[in-house]
Amino acid sequence: MKFNSGDFAREYDRRLSSEGYPGILLDAVAREVKGSEHVLDVGAGSGFFSVPLAAMGYSVEAVEPSEEMIKILRKKLDPFSFGRIRISPTDWESWEGSTVDSLLCAHSLYPMRDTAFALSKMKRSSRRVILLVRADEGNAGMSQLLRARLKRNNFRDRFFSKTETLLRELDFAYEVRFVEQTRLTVFFNLDDEARYYCGHLGLEETDFPEVKNILAAHSVAAGAHYEYVSLYRDAVITF
Repeated sequence: MKFNSGDFAREYDRRLSSEGYPGILLDAVAREVKGSEHVLDVGAGSGFFSVPLAAMGYSVEAVEPSEEMIKILRKKLDPFSFGRIRISPTDWESWEGSTVDSLLCAHSLYPMRDTAFALSKMKRSSRRVILLVRADEGNAGMSQLLRARLKRNNFRDRFFSKTETLLRELDFAYEVRFVEQTRLTVFFNLDDEARYYCGHLGLEETDFPEVKNILAAHSVAAGAHYEYVSLYRDAVITF
């Protein structure tokens, strides 16, 4: 798994941080967990939601299997949030614990082996589940562009529709609303950016020249750096 690579985990965290992630998604999550005391953050990664939620006063359990992501998360903790975050170094399928007030799973459902089992376990483990997944339509980012141009399948394709189908099959009452925001990516070297996307998207070494060409064609040179803007449309599913 790429997040077990220290270099990739650090670059992933640096990149999302520089883009302002999670942005207004954090506001959406904060509204959903309001009134809770304990929040379970499933697939917490490097703490993009766990750390600010702890800073808001919530007691947070961060469930994260990647040791490299946990190292980054720990470095973000100040004395206040340190006392409010408990880290469980395990995957969701193996996690064991008590029922909590709210459970957040932010873009972490995709790689789980049995999605129906994962959703059912979330329902059993929390009084309220907040699930963030990429919407099927309305996204315009570099990842989507590269996959389309290189004709690579994506396991996230139509993932929102697949998740809705599963929720109906499980007979879960749920609500959906969408959050849209743009993020600006700034980078300084075309080769490094192309290598990042080759690793991020699981592309072959032979894809590198085309990835670099696509990046050059769809980025704007601004002095010593390049930049491009991506549009993200996320579904906030609650049940």
